Amino acid sequence: MKKIACLHAHPSNIALLSAAFAMYDVELVHFVDADLLLPGDGPAASATEQAYARLRQQLKGMDDGSVDAIVITCTQYASYLTAEAEAACAAPVFTIDGPFIQELSRTTERHLLVFSNPATVERR
Repeated sequence: MKKIACLHAHPSNIALLSAAFAMYDVELVHFVDADLLLPGDGPAASATEQAYARLRQQLKGMDDGSVDAIVITCTQYASYLTAEAEAACAAPVFTIDGPFIQELSRTTERHLLVFSNPATVERR
């Protein structure tokens, strides 16, 4: 059985990914880190570097030698993924955005994309 570590910004993504992989013989291990989305202390450049460092730390913790792959479900987390951070992982790292954007680019139709994270949207 393959083991996949999944990094989410919000726990609501756990059910979505679990449903997507339900037909496959895989074990999903979920990590939720909403704090990566929060601005760090100090100037914006420092906060950005803190986010990059936090993602590298998360990946290192997830890539413990027991997983066959790592999946990042958050668009913002995926934007912090560098080639160096990816190369430092023994397991391959995938983002949801990559295949999604690739599929969208196959058509010339216009697309309206709306992203929201329940933790960051004010409920009325």
